[in-house]
Amino acid sequence: MNVSLSLADLGRLKADGRQLLSRFWCWWTAEIVAAMPSWLMQFLGSGESRLVVAQQNDRLSMTLVRPDERRKIADFDRDTVTDADLADVRSAVDAVRLACRRIDLELPRGRVLQRKLRLPAGTEERLGQVLGFEMDRFTPFTRDQVYFDYRVSGRDAPSGTLSVDLTLTLRSYLDGLLKQLESCGIRPTAVRVAEKFAREAADSSRADLLPEAYRPDLRWRARALPLGLAAIALALLAATVALPVAHRAETLSELEAQVRAIEPDALAAAELRDEIASVSGQAAFFQARRSETPTTLQMLDELTRVVPDDTWVSRLELPSGQVRLHGESESASSLIALMEASTMLRNARFASPVTKNPRTGNDRFVIEAELLAPGGAAP
Repeated sequence: MNVSLSLADLGRLKADGRQLLSRFWCWWTAEIVAAMPSWLMQFLGSGESRLVVAQQNDRLSMTLVRPDERRKIADFDRDTVTDADLADVRSAVDAVRLACRRIDLELPRGRVLQRKLRLPAGTEERLGQVLGFEMDRFTPFTRDQVYFDYRVSGRDAPSGTLSVDLTLTLRSYLDGLLKQLESCGIRPTAVRVAEKFAREAADSSRADLLPEAYRPDLRWRARALPLGLAAIALALLAATVALPVAHRAETLSELEAQVRAIEPDALAAAELRDEIASVSGQAAFFQARRSETPTTLQMLDELTRVVPDDTWVSRLELPSGQVRLHGESESASSLIALMEASTMLRNARFASPVTKNPRTGNDRFVIEAELLAPGGAAP
């Protein structure tokens, strides 16, 4: 059997499959959860209760957050806390642990750096890798110094770019904070910017800075409901759609093999495209700068036209964006007006006092002026 699909077709096929499975899963779980008693919901951790650990200055506070309640259960100074204080904190956390579905560590704004970046659209598939490699260009830190997360906040199809929100914090700071929380018996399930400083409104869309090594597995009580529902769903699917699923799996396996075969070439082409775009942008920039700055020949031609024949130039300097003339003239003061009338010069002025040459009787002068682009604008 010959199957020929483009990468775009394969992506749409996978996306449609995920969307159908997601809709079925949401409907099925909603029906089961609606039939469960509230005490069982609380036991399985499926409610909205969560423990929020927040740092402000040198203090750590722990708050139990429920839909109808917000209660602080512990608060201590990080630098002066004693073993007895930590034991009390552990007891307070253990008392509410069963009711908490999540443990969120919220970082203060001063400990988090947020940047909005614009990147080529071709980097989206490997955006995390690109941000890691270019971290020292986007921020004052290297990849090994920080934990970071990102969100794609927009796509501009005409310009072929992405808007990316980058959030990061120092590894040294977060590792120390997580280690101290472990001494309290707390392992956060997420590390986020405090809600009042987060750019996103929805909590679920905020960047999560929790290191991979600290991401805990779900406890058995949190796994019980999804595993049970998954077993029931799989049994129903196996009984009703066994053959179509097997056929789809075989087709998908062949398509994935084709994708793996061309993936290196696709990645190499994407990198080459990005490199070409970067070089083209640099070339355009230098070309624009060149067109904005008058050439040396244009400047010499203009000076030859402006400076009168009774003036002798002994030295010509061209600092950045300026011209400086050293020489003698019968009337140095008249040169200022002549240079101001030029379309390529402005702000002509004497750089030093005018003196007389006792031998020739001419004025010795040093005149400075700013260069203008051929169109009359400053370069």
